[in-house]
Amino acid sequence: MFKKTLFALALAAASMGASALTFERTTTIRDDYNGRVVVQSAGTLGEENGSRVAEARFTNFHPRTQDRWADGTVSREVVRDGELVTVTYGGSLTLSGNANGGNGNGNAQQLAISFVDLKIVRNAEEGPDLQGQLVVNGQTIDAATAPAQVRAVLLGLLRFFRV
Repeated sequence: MFKKTLFALALAAASMGASALTFERTTTIRDDYNGRVVVQSAGTLGEENGSRVAEARFTNFHPRTQDRWADGTVSREVVRDGELVTVTYGGSLTLSGNANGGNGNGNAQQLAISFVDLKIVRNAEEGPDLQGQLVVNGQTIDAATAPAQVRAVLLGLLRFFRV
C-alpha cells in the first residue's frame, strides 16, 4: 500500500511541473468576542510564476484582546515572476480600542488606515522594498518611514492572509 501511495505522489509531483494549479478558498476566523475575519482567496500556482488575489473582511475582529478590535476590508495581490515577488495591498481598516484597557471606562480611540498603492517588492538579489503610502487618520505617510507602532499593528493584522 505504501509503494502505491508513494508512486501516486511521485506521479502527481511530476505532472505538476508541466502545468499550473488553480485554487479558491474561503477561511473564516472567529474570536472570543463575536468578531470575525473572512478571507477569500483565489489564484494560480506555477513552477516559475503565479498570482494570488485575496480579500479579508474584518468585522469587530479582536486579534489579541477584548479592548482592541478592527473593522474594514483589505485586499492583497501577490504576483511572482521567477525570483521577483510583488505584493500589493489596497483597502482600509479602522482600528478601535478603549483608552484604559478592557474596563470600558476609558475613551474609545480610533485609528483609520488606508493603503495607497502599498507594495512590497522582493527580489532574491536585493531583498524586500516597501513602496507606497499609508493614510493614517487623514495624514499621508510614506510607508517606508511609517512609525514602528503602525507597522507592527498592520503586520499583525495582515498575517491573517497566510491562513
